[in-house]
Formats: sequence, C-alpha cells, structure tokens
Amino acid sequence: MHYGKIKHKIFPLKTGLLFLILFFHLFFSHAASARPPIWTKVEIISNDINLIHTARETIKISGGDSINIDDPKLKNQCDAVRAALPTKRVSCTAVLEQGNTYIYVVQIFTTVVTNKSVHCFNEKKLAADLTQLAKKIDEDSSRMLIDSESNIQGEFVTPKNVLSYRSEKRRTYSEGYHQHLQGRSTEIEVGGYSCKYQDRADAFRLLNYLGDPALIKRMVPLGIEDGEIIVRNNAFRLASTFSYLFDEKETIHLIDIACHNIDGENFFDLNKSLATLDSIIEINNGKKEQISHECLQRIKYLADISKTEQIGGYAKRILTKIQ
Repeated sequence: MHYGKIKHKIFPLKTGLLFLILFFHLFFSHAASARPPIWTKVEIISNDINLIHTARETIKISGGDSINIDDPKLKNQCDAVRAALPTKRVSCTAVLEQGNTYIYVVQIFTTVVTNKSVHCFNEKKLAADLTQLAKKIDEDSSRMLIDSESNIQGEFVTPKNVLSYRSEKRRTYSEGYHQHLQGRSTEIEVGGYSCKYQDRADAFRLLNYLGDPALIKRMVPLGIEDGEIIVRNNAFRLASTFSYLFDEKETIHLIDIACHNIDGENFFDLNKSLATLDSIIEINNGKKEQISHECLQRIKYLADISKTEQIGGYAKRILTKIQ
C-alpha cells in the first residue's frame, strides 16, 4: 500500500477509486471489438454466510478466466445462483477494475437498509454545460481505466481543495474541470437539491473539482443519505476524499451513516462507505472509540467474507489501523 501526503493527513492513493457500475448490456458494443475480459475474482455479498457458501459452490468462474461479456456463460452463472436460492433476490454485476480486468459481483439481498431519503427542494435543472461536463468526467475516467491510465497511480488533493492525480494526463483533465467550474458554486448547489436524481448525482460529481470546502460540508451530509445509490456513491466519494474538512461533530455523523450503510448488501454502498471510514480513521490516528462495537463487528465480517480489495481490502486496513 502506497501513501501520499495530502495537507495534514496521510491518504491512501487508491481511496475513492472509481468502480464503475457496468451492467452486462452496457458492454455489448465494446465486447465485439475488444479482447475478452479477464475475470480476476468472484465477489459474493450477503449478510447470510450460508448463502455465500451456496453461491460459491454454484458459480463456475475462476480467477483468471477469459470470458466475453456477451457470452451466455456469464448470464448462466447468475441464473444458476437464482435457481439455487429461489426465495432470494439476486443481482449480478460486472465491475471494471483496470484495463481488461473485471470482478464478477453477486449480491444476495436479505436485508433492507432503511432511512434513506431524498432531499429534494426544486425542479430546476443543472445547466446543460455542467451536465455535459459531469458526463465527460465519467467518460474520461472510464477511458483511463480501460487504457490502464487509472488513478492507481495516485490521487491527491491540491491546495485549492480539488481532487487531482499523479498521472499527468489525468491531472491535466482535473485542472480543466476545475477551470470550467469556477464561479458556478450556486448552480451546483441548486443541482444538488434537485428533484431529478441525475442532477443531484452530477452535482456531487462536480464538487470533486470545484474547490469549495464550505459547499462540500453543506452538501455531503445530505447526499450520503440519499435514496438513489448513484447520488450516495458520489457523495460518499466526496466524504472519503475530503474527510479532513469535517469537524468532530460532522465526522461522527459521517461515521454513523457509513456504519449504517455497511449493514446492507450492495457492493457499491459497501465500497464507498468503507473507503470513507478508512479515510476518517487514517486522519484520526486510528482512534476506534468513534466506531461502535456493532459497526466494528460488521467490518470484521466483511473482512472475512470478501475476496476483493474494494471491500475486504478496506475492511482489513481499517481493522489494522484501530486494533
């Protein structure tokens, strides 16, 4: 694990790594021309360890297998899990890691995490150029991952409170985003309270590059409780990247929501929430009294069941830092 200095904290360079939600049908146009993906791991998420064991016995994908996205073998894996667990809701997702490598994620839902709400105050839309910029940021990030020019090379926060990268290409992109967003704080805040969830998601995406700490502190506490997962994920990404901005009371709130979030069985909720807890623990020198016993037990469970860096890696790092 490599670390880079950010202001007054040590920041894990992989924290906040963009794990794109890439469902199978999104790959069809790409699959025909690209070499077959390499499936590095199978991640199975559930709050019932017995269901995880059943799914592992059912899935016939091994680390290192090369299978096209549109190969029926992939869909058949999920169908087989559903047949083995007919009373459970099962979701299967491909997650792009970097270059040509993917994780096959199986989510078996047994728990409903409640209290997520929508903080919706207006029908106003983000300006068209801001919507397009948010789309461009996602496209640039996707391309960097596929081209192996990913932020595995390192993320850091500039003195202007802007997310940037050690990769020269990505750093140039980041500076361009920042310049485009100057003077747009009010518009972004309005978008963050829009009744259109995509506007809310885009607003939180743009906040990474705006350089407005006060706005981040106002918006993040609402965004991490949003009812839409894409909004929560973008808000938690902000929380993990800029956790040093929050005072003790605000930090305790972030911890409470992150701990609440990891009670669920959604890969992306778990990833972003654990990344936030990892970042907070890092800048608080491993003080564990802020994390409840129940949350700590949940982190231990995730460290035990997970096969991936995105879930188990974060959980194990948290445990190492606080024990």
